[in-house]
Amino acid sequence: MAAGRKLPPTLRALSGPFDYSGKFYEFNVIGSAFLWHQVRCMMAVLFQVGKGVLPASAVEKYLDLAQQPNRPSYTMANEEPLMLYECDFGDMEFEIEGEAKDKIVAHLERVIQMQETRTCLLEQVWQSMT
Repeated sequence: MAAGRKLPPTLRALSGPFDYSGKFYEFNVIGSAFLWHQVRCMMAVLFQVGKGVLPASAVEKYLDLAQQPNRPSYTMANEEPLMLYECDFGDMEFEIEGEAKDKIVAHLERVIQMQETRTCLLEQVWQSMT
């Protein structure tokens, strides 16, 4: 994120070359610091609201310490689909180059290959059952 750029929290359905069918969403959260698992907790509540388990008013209630002095009871969102995409450190800029970049690219290639293998196997199982 460019230094000084402020974005409001937003939620939007992802689109791309694959048919996500409204199953994947992007949620942008802006803050100066976060507590351990805070985003997972926030997403858990939003998922429950989206599923109709909680009313939308629960979000505001949970943010008001007078109404909700203790942590509400819910299971944190799974970390796997959540991704930290970008951080802003003011005037500091980080660049990934050389061997570090090569290692990251190699790792991502291995992850993609593993996911392609899993997808292929799941498609075979799916086809055998339909």
